[in-house]
Amino acid sequence: MKRIGLFRPISPYLKRNQREIYYSTIIKPVFLYGSSIWTSCSRENLPKRLRPQKHAARIILNAEKTATSVHLFNTRNWIPFYAESYVNRCTLTYKRLNGNTPEYVNDLLIKNADMHNKTFCTFTR
Repeated sequence: MKRIGLFRPISPYLKRNQREIYYSTIIKPVFLYGSSIWTSCSRENLPKRLRPQKHAARIILNAEKTATSVHLFNTRNWIPFYAESYVNRCTLTYKRLNGNTPEYVNDLLIKNADMHNKTFCTFTR
């Protein structure tokens, strides 16, 4: 919210495409940092994570406070924070399963198959 707070006073001096660049380079990376964790939080906490994204969309589009976020997001072709976070989480999982992650990620995300060495026996009559 601090970065968005800095964004509002300078936004009148920026063109719309410059406001979009500011958002995508300065604000959005902060939203997505740790986004895999936020996808695990309860449904009650997700609107708190979405509120700054709505606020940034209103600043970029110079929209009123009463403008619906659905309209703002459709205008910008954005998906809500929690949906984008979920996509990032799925991407990380896919990369991990295919061995395309750095070693430190592999150490943090251990497959269940690597943790258990269960052998199943079959009974014959």
